[in-house]
Amino acid sequence: MKNRIQKVLDESGLSASKFADKIGVPRSGLSHVLSGRNKPSLDYVIKILDAFPDIDPNWLIRGIGSEMKMDVDQTSSDSNIYQNIDSQLNNSLAKVNKKMGGQADKLVGHIIKDAKEASEEPSHTKSKASSNVPIVERIVYFYTDGSFKEYRPK
Repeated sequence: MKNRIQKVLDESGLSASKFADKIGVPRSGLSHVLSGRNKPSLDYVIKILDAFPDIDPNWLIRGIGSEMKMDVDQTSSDSNIYQNIDSQLNNSLAKVNKKMGGQADKLVGHIIKDAKEASEEPSHTKSKASSNVPIVERIVYFYTDGSFKEYRPK
């Protein structure tokens, strides 16, 4: 993990002392982690992820995937992920719909309609804070194993 922390440090363009200040750890603590003397604690890793929200936690902690969080616009290799998510959402919706006596389908229909209307607005109106149409800022999927995945539109 120290190599991945070193990579974040290098790519941040900050000096080691500025990096330590930014993530809120003692400068000596960063030096100990980068030298391999100490392993970073969970609190340390969380501080890095809080200071650099675009870093993928799976990459930082386990070295799996890409350094940056996945973008919704990524294609090809991500299509299976989206199909799996779609399947899980459909299964969950079917359960909720059954419990709500068919009302969930109507609610989802309204959400989809609103999302389509929002995406059809001219781009200059989307950025205005006064717009009454909410814009999707992020989508977070929580998994039963305690992990999560966050998607942010560009």
